[in-house]
Amino acid sequence: MKKLLFLIFLLTSCSSTFTFRIENDVVSPTNNDEQYTNGVKISLQSNDSGVVYSIGQEMYTPDDIKTQTPDPHDRPYTGYAYVEAELTDAQPNKTKVYRYQLGITGKYSFAADAQKCVHRSWGKGVPPQGWHTQTPTEPILQISYEEYFKLITTGYLDFSYFRGFDLGNFITRGKTGLVGRIGYNLNELTSSSSNFTPPLTNGKSTIYLFMEGQANSVFYNITVNNKLFHKGTQLDLERAVYEGRAGIMYESGKWNIGYAHTWRTKEFQQDDKIHDFGGLIIGVRW
Repeated sequence: MKKLLFLIFLLTSCSSTFTFRIENDVVSPTNNDEQYTNGVKISLQSNDSGVVYSIGQEMYTPDDIKTQTPDPHDRPYTGYAYVEAELTDAQPNKTKVYRYQLGITGKYSFAADAQKCVHRSWGKGVPPQGWHTQTPTEPILQISYEEYFKLITTGYLDFSYFRGFDLGNFITRGKTGLVGRIGYNLNELTSSSSNFTPPLTNGKSTIYLFMEGQANSVFYNITVNNKLFHKGTQLDLERAVYEGRAGIMYESGKWNIGYAHTWRTKEFQQDDKIHDFGGLIIGVRW
């Protein structure tokens, strides 16, 4: 505990950037809790070292959360809580990003408590009934690597290609994609818009629109089949998963704010539709 308090003091006593991000499917056309239904991430970055430390939580549910016996052919309830460290190596026309996560699934992720609390507080009808069937408690170790290559750069437009992988017992996949941005006073793209944590630009005002396409080759996903340490589900993993994303980012002075909307194809073969969710990020530097 003393080490944690010392780390917080060290980061907050020097030049740092704080960001809060939330993703939720409340903005989707169906306005239902389903599939990837909520994600929260709080990050603190030392502006001197560039290292980003984060804590986060994610929730996954089936389409029907009103039944106590979830459909075995739908996504199981899964909660995930984690801590993360991110390091960036920026080079001319190329950037490398390393990400390390330690986390846990199951009841100690407190996803069930969080979703039930939100439903009670906001009056969203019947609270989710199936969290007692959630993915069992399991320690998680994740390692991610991404690299970005600038293809086109002008004063108001840039276009980048990225590739990388996620390796661990939460998700294992390869990924590649393209990111395009257009706007005023563009900052350096040191993280894809899928992570949605662009750096602040030292107080300069900036605004831009971005679009991204990403292709994933998935080998394992605990939120779908969970067959690594447990019996698993009756679902068949979809190996090829595609994502599209569009949004806007604005910064002025010490503050920034942005929004991104994501569309994702089915992640298991029994699913029959594309799912979408929105994400909001707010950042401040001191």
